[in-house]
Amino acid sequence: MLKNILGIFKGPKAEEGPPEKKQPGKDRLFSLENCRITAVIPPRQRMVIRHMTENGMIFKCALMLAEQEAVTFQLTYFHFDDKKPPQVLELPIMILKKGSVGEKDFLYEAQFLKPRDGGLLKFFEYLSELEKKRQGQIDLSERRDSLRQDRVLSVFSKNIKGYKGLTRDLSASGMMVVCDGGLQKGEEIDLSLELDEYGVEPLKLRGEVRWVVVMENEKIRAGIRFLEISRQHRTMIENYVNALKPKEDE
Repeated sequence: MLKNILGIFKGPKAEEGPPEKKQPGKDRLFSLENCRITAVIPPRQRMVIRHMTENGMIFKCALMLAEQEAVTFQLTYFHFDDKKPPQVLELPIMILKKGSVGEKDFLYEAQFLKPRDGGLLKFFEYLSELEKKRQGQIDLSERRDSLRQDRVLSVFSKNIKGYKGLTRDLSASGMMVVCDGGLQKGEEIDLSLELDEYGVEPLKLRGEVRWVVVMENEKIRAGIRFLEISRQHRTMIENYVNALKPKEDE
């Protein structure tokens, strides 16, 4: 069955208009490795996407769906530059085949009902650039205005629920924060960032919350752009990020 699914998605035409001439093997199979995405069937049913092509996908979830049933799922993915808000797509699909995985989960083959949707095509471009990065063809750091480091550090602010969050994707221009809540899009906050270096005092910074996304575990991700940062603090962050940069990226 899996071989047939990857051979590749067949089913009724999703959009009106003259049928396209398909050639065997034309549909591209995208790699989802290192892809920062979440997929949910509203209201809160999580999906795990196993494989994806330009016309459809294979996914696993605990929700029971019927073959030929049309559903819409929400796909959220994060740009290379986390100062930009994550992209959220509402994608209609039709269930073509159904199988079981374990005792509670189901494996589905689905077809995109709007494969030419502009948002979906941009997502495919995003996957293509990730693939080029893995193959060493491009350097995604060129897309950013400063070097970044995906390292977990502690950040403190009275605006954060529980006063403490954890950083991800730090740069001298901003960072992503994971916390229990409290941050609101558009607000300006004072925060204290701890670099895990001996003898270095926490950096006192001010930033703007550019976007907020609620995760499935009720925590939030928030993109923060630094508004007030001294030259000394900027240099400290850049030096910290440079020191942790993998050798393979040099």
